[in-house]
Amino acid sequence: MKLSWQLVYFFLYCYRCIISIIADLFVSRITPLGDNDTYLTRSIETQASSGGLGVHRIFEAPRQFSTELTVAIAYYLKSFFGLSLLVNIAFQTIAFIGIISVLRALDPYHRKWLLFLLILPSFTIWSSIAGKEAIVVFAVGIASAYLINFSKKKRLPNIQEIISAILIGIYKLQFLPAFLFLYFTLLIGDKVKQKTSIILFAGLLSLSSLYIAKDKFDYITLVEIPKSFINNYTGKFQFSGNDGLAGGRSTRNIFFEEKGDFFWNIPKGFTMSLIGPTYKEVFRDGNPVHIFGFVEGMIILIFLSVAILYNSKKSPAILVIAVLFTFFWILFGTYPLGVMNPGTAIRYRTSVIPFLGILAIYFISNKASYNWLKTRR
Repeated sequence: MKLSWQLVYFFLYCYRCIISIIADLFVSRITPLGDNDTYLTRSIETQASSGGLGVHRIFEAPRQFSTELTVAIAYYLKSFFGLSLLVNIAFQTIAFIGIISVLRALDPYHRKWLLFLLILPSFTIWSSIAGKEAIVVFAVGIASAYLINFSKKKRLPNIQEIISAILIGIYKLQFLPAFLFLYFTLLIGDKVKQKTSIILFAGLLSLSSLYIAKDKFDYITLVEIPKSFINNYTGKFQFSGNDGLAGGRSTRNIFFEEKGDFFWNIPKGFTMSLIGPTYKEVFRDGNPVHIFGFVEGMIILIFLSVAILYNSKKSPAILVIAVLFTFFWILFGTYPLGVMNPGTAIRYRTSVIPFLGILAIYFISNKASYNWLKTRR
């Protein structure tokens, strides 16, 4: 008996609900699930004391606004459902809409491979509980589906797709360059003949912006990011523990020590932020969560690498160039905070797994995506 995709979607939703319940009842007792507890238990108190959602902060402090927006969503869901378990499932449903959107945009062959990435446990856990990740997965899924459909037939985004772009800008502004680079790559494919040269030039030009802003990146990595890991009592960088922290904790040594480290550490940092726990941390700590995260991270890395290498054999050079530059920009967005500790890396990669998947599975191989290459180069 052959399963229809509608039935697969039903089983996927049930699977994600079960994982959401397991995360709420059991996983949360083993390891902290980010700010999930804050959104579930303190959303009503926080919303009441803050006086509501400060929309004016969307431009003043977008990161704080994204937190306030998530708190507001959790507040209204908690007010309606009451049970924290149901609030988690509601957030899971929000993410599920984005997941289904990107799956439905793909043909069945590529859909099944992306589905493999989307059922991995850590992705499912982090996108199935109350938190920013569920909102970002929704937005990334909608935006990824739009890019797939845009590669087949050019059209303006609808309201849902515009909202998803706004949400990405609010929650993960650093991800927008990757989406915009691929969007304009697809757009100019219909407009110019020397596509490969233009895309290569555009990619190199985009990288040059990093050099221009090098002082800004040094300031962020040497001053701004460490502020989130300073112990309020001692005034020193906190390597582990959570007493008196300003906003987070690092379980690793300082990754950025001197000017220029941000750029020189990119190869190592990209890998660490994608995999999560390193093999040294796995063998040193023996933490089952770290072991699990490392194995899953290696599966993701190997899967994406093999997909790109295999599909690039028959893919036009312009597609390979476009995908590699887009990969760079999306990993660039997860890199600075992803190297601070394994948990942060796993959470950040959760947000972009659907997008990474379509890059490696669809845009570098699917014949439908070649429609925009038909004009003579």
